[in-house]
Amino acid sequence: MPNLPPSPHLPPIPNSDLGTNRVIQQMVANVKKATRVGTSAVPSGAAGGDLGGSFPSPTVVATHLTAPLPVGQGGTGVTTGATHGVVVAQGTSAFAFTAAGSAGQALVSNGPAADPTFQTVSAGQVTSSIVKLYSATGNPAVSVSSTTSETTLWSYTIPANTLGTSGTIRFRMLMDNLSSGFVTASTYRFKLGATTYLTLVATNGSNVNDNTMIIYSEIIGTGAANSQYASGYLMQGQGVADGTGSNVLAGIYQIGEYKTLAIDTTTASVLTVTVQMSQNSANARNRLWGVLVEAVP
Repeated sequence: MPNLPPSPHLPPIPNSDLGTNRVIQQMVANVKKATRVGTSAVPSGAAGGDLGGSFPSPTVVATHLTAPLPVGQGGTGVTTGATHGVVVAQGTSAFAFTAAGSAGQALVSNGPAADPTFQTVSAGQVTSSIVKLYSATGNPAVSVSSTTSETTLWSYTIPANTLGTSGTIRFRMLMDNLSSGFVTASTYRFKLGATTYLTLVATNGSNVNDNTMIIYSEIIGTGAANSQYASGYLMQGQGVADGTGSNVLAGIYQIGEYKTLAIDTTTASVLTVTVQMSQNSANARNRLWGVLVEAVP
């Protein structure tokens, strides 16, 4: 049998060594010899074809894929995705992408048979937690004077299904009012949708100091999405200097309820508080310093 064809760098193995341990020894020796050939065995220079850059560290610049790499082969199965969307696996099918969410929304599950979507979190989707829906503060946030017209102090659109069948929407307002030189009646109206569910009145005699006031209200679901109970109160102290307390009994305290609210909360509902004063004067004033609206599951 003739010798095996020679390699450019490896000497041939003699036929007499075939079938013996000397074959393995010779192969090891040949490998060692090949590693001593020199730097000429390592490619250098500019890469070409499917490779870019230069040897010895080129990069792959062409894959020759005419279609996206399938999921079964470690790919995504798609060429593009929704901008700012979230990747959602689809088993062995091509990946899907959610639509981009709006500011403040959360990615919410729609069940085991549907892709998640970005949604405004409602009270019914949160367990044992208070959700801040709206707030406004300022120095002051709103000031109303020189008018006898009904004026909105604040308004907020409650997202659909936030209240649910047994949830709670509540708000707290920090205010003061002024009646200097005359008697002024300030009427506060609480509205949900087209229904005014509570009207409270604070009548004040003349005082050069502002009267401190807290207004509070709660709306609760009573077993159905269109059945609610609401109550609220205003508590006002007598006008005194900054940093000084006053007896509430010297001021005004009013409380009331609405037992048969029937607002369809499966659609968005507007919650509004207004004020209307009996005097048109710069010395008849209501100021809202802050309001906080919360949802409780």
